[in-house]
Amino acid sequence: MISTHARGGTWLAVVLMAALVLPLGAPATAAHGASATEQAIIALLPYRLGEGQAPDGFIAFAQSATSNVALAFSLPAEQRDAALASLRDGGRIAGLEQQFEPAGAAAPIIRYGVSLYASAEQALTALGAATMPDVAAAPAPFAAPRLGDSVLALSSPGAPDASAGPAVLLAWTRGRLLFAILAAGRVDDAQDTLEAQVVAFAQAADDQASTVAAVLPAAPEARDGDAAAQLALANAFESRQLTGDAAPPAFDFGGSYIWSNEQLVLDAAAPEETAQTITQDWRRLTGEVAYFIATDGSRAVLSSVYEGFGDEAGASLALQTPTLGAGSDDAIVPLLPPVTLGEEMIAYRADVAWPQGETRRAYTLRWRQGRVLLGVSVNLPRGSAMPPYLARLAQQLDAMYSADPVPLDAPAQ
Repeated sequence: MISTHARGGTWLAVVLMAALVLPLGAPATAAHGASATEQAIIALLPYRLGEGQAPDGFIAFAQSATSNVALAFSLPAEQRDAALASLRDGGRIAGLEQQFEPAGAAAPIIRYGVSLYASAEQALTALGAATMPDVAAAPAPFAAPRLGDSVLALSSPGAPDASAGPAVLLAWTRGRLLFAILAAGRVDDAQDTLEAQVVAFAQAADDQASTVAAVLPAAPEARDGDAAAQLALANAFESRQLTGDAAPPAFDFGGSYIWSNEQLVLDAAAPEETAQTITQDWRRLTGEVAYFIATDGSRAVLSSVYEGFGDEAGASLALQTPTLGAGSDDAIVPLLPPVTLGEEMIAYRADVAWPQGETRRAYTLRWRQGRVLLGVSVNLPRGSAMPPYLARLAQQLDAMYSADPVPLDAPAQ
């Protein structure tokens, strides 16, 4: 299923650049045929905080696979290649992030991330280089409990003019793993209260980590070609995306992100099986999403999507598989496409679970142009009808791509 959640900024991941949480089961094992970064995501799954493991009053509302390519893509285009090289040279293999919010409230947002490095020394170096960008006042150390092997604790007070709230970072290492908790408070949040909340999360995460027996994969031998190619392809897709001018009334451009294979594995109900499917059967390269957020109070999210594949057969097979995610048991209702596009096309609706018990209605149009899948999707209040603008946007995206297709048989331009 095309992602119908708008992904927020990767602030926590940048700090460390020097669907709903699935229940945690047995330690994950590496999937045969999966890439090194997909294997790393599978190995990191047991480190997530599952239902009931987060401090009281907080619930998980999003999770992201923070591959090196995804982190680099989150930066301005002119910085991406250098960022990818820096992450690679620093020994970072992959990571994941969970976001939590207090039940019944939108803030403070607590971000919990874990990253895998090639060596314990490189994880420790990354910890020492961690910073807190874009805070209202210079951060200072604060008292923190003993966690893992080494700890960094920084806290920034809110702005004196009440234009920004406090922010807190607590990070630590355990061997080759780097953990971090980051919180951004509201202007009326007390700094010491935010620090206490971050410490509670850190202790829960470290307690969870101390019980994990998963075998961590080694650093990949080939560390430059695949990631650089994925980033180049995502850049090429982004340059062919719908822009804010194409958005229907009452929608503003929200941003773009990589819809990576690692993200599909993270969101999947069966991660090992999914890793094999997308790598061996689909031969999926990567995906890229531009999203638009409603300004009318409906909280609707509109997405425009590209996905690249190694061959047309893999792309066609992926098109016929609406979802491999945790929501795969949700009702998927096939629909007659309102327009005819590409070499083959599908349309469907689904009622999807959102945080805090809400159910939303999603409509999706997907079609294939050679080795590329294109799609548009919108997430609306439950019971909504398919909006007419969805077909118009699909036609616009198809026309834009058809006028300048990505040459997948050659380096992305």
